Amino acid sequence: MLGKKLKILFWTAPFLIAGMLGAFPFFQQTTVLKDGTKVTLAGVTFGQHHDFPGQSPEVGLRSLSFSTTNDIMCVWLRHEKGKGRWRPHFGLQVCDQAETACVSSDPGVLIQPSDEPNEELIGFKFPAYPRRDPKIKLIFREWNTNGQPPSSSASFIISNPKRSTFAKWTTQSLPITQKAGDLDVSLTRFIYGVPFDRFKKQAEKDPSYQGVLTAFHIEQNGQYVTNWQPVSIETSDATGNHLLSGAANNRREKWEAVMITGGKLWPDEPAWKLRVEFSRTSEFDDADCWTVKGIPMEPGNHQDLRPYDETIPAFAETTNGGVHLKIYSVKRFEHNHAVGIDDQLRIRAASPLDSQRLTVMKISDDQNREIQFGGPMAGSWAAGEYNYGLRELGAAKTINVTVALHRSRFAEFIAKPAKFTNTVSTQEMPPAKQELRLERFR
Repeated sequence: MLGKKLKILFWTAPFLIAGMLGAFPFFQQTTVLKDGTKVTLAGVTFGQHHDFPGQSPEVGLRSLSFSTTNDIMCVWLRHEKGKGRWRPHFGLQVCDQAETACVSSDPGVLIQPSDEPNEELIGFKFPAYPRRDPKIKLIFREWNTNGQPPSSSASFIISNPKRSTFAKWTTQSLPITQKAGDLDVSLTRFIYGVPFDRFKKQAEKDPSYQGVLTAFHIEQNGQYVTNWQPVSIETSDATGNHLLSGAANNRREKWEAVMITGGKLWPDEPAWKLRVEFSRTSEFDDADCWTVKGIPMEPGNHQDLRPYDETIPAFAETTNGGVHLKIYSVKRFEHNHAVGIDDQLRIRAASPLDSQRLTVMKISDDQNREIQFGGPMAGSWAAGEYNYGLRELGAAKTINVTVALHRSRFAEFIAKPAKFTNTVSTQEMPPAKQELRLERFR
């Protein structure tokens, strides 16, 4: 009888171990990078509340936790830097095992020193990951310099922390046309795996250098127009994944407005839902425009690049479309031009820009000379502050600014992306609306 039990245990032990690994897939895995940096996968949590694995609030310095309003995955790492190294630029991506697509973690990475010398604890938030897959690949990368290929990387395979069954959305063939206010917008092309122009060589092997191309034919009141373009896309799928992406590249090709974004989900999904924001680029209504003349100059320093103190008076202010706008004096960085800091114009929206966009149409100086500008600076929109870099102000004493606060249009599509091959051919699309397949969005 005992021999029979031992035989059963012998044959079932591998399956029991495999089951345990599946139920508790986050045993610590460690990789040592070529420069001596040690990266340890400390654990993975899923849900709305997340704590660094194995730690409790009583521990003090090593306690690390956060909460969210929706269920997400968080990957926790121990990062022990190589001797004598400053912290490099680093990031974590989640991919399917075949690496057909990868998604970077959300901004706001959690970093805290450990109680071990030269070690830090890191938490990466992932609202999106391949939720249907039993196994998931994590890729950790380090860069020594911005814009350069990764200097080193490490990968980990984990089990899906919350695998489930999901519905499968159905889709239609392109083109698909939807109403967006007074616009008729047709999705004419939808392609994933498109290499970014600057990184074509890296994109051949690394999906993190690939984007998603969407192309649209836009008509207003039955006429083909070119003064509207896509500016952001919310991408979601039936499993609950959701990404918001801005344009990495916008251009016009024949009858299409083309947008390439970095945010992408997994192409083996039956369909993606796209909620696309379209913004006007010119020919604004007079009621949307605001012109301010004679904005003065003031000396500036690095502290002026920080968020404005509410007590600082604005040079001019108005309320447009329910949003209170303020324009401040220009900050001049004369002594910093050698290091590439442009003079700064700041515009503040005191009220949230709900479904609206702020566009600077023109900037000129007191001699009516047009001033070139860049911006707004990345991240300023969310804070309600728009910082524009002014180039070659020269001897200007004041500037004149015309801005437009205008309402965006939104359209939704459910479609399956095609795979990028070697080239992306333009779509031959005539302006006649009757030649498009019209599908009204409900």
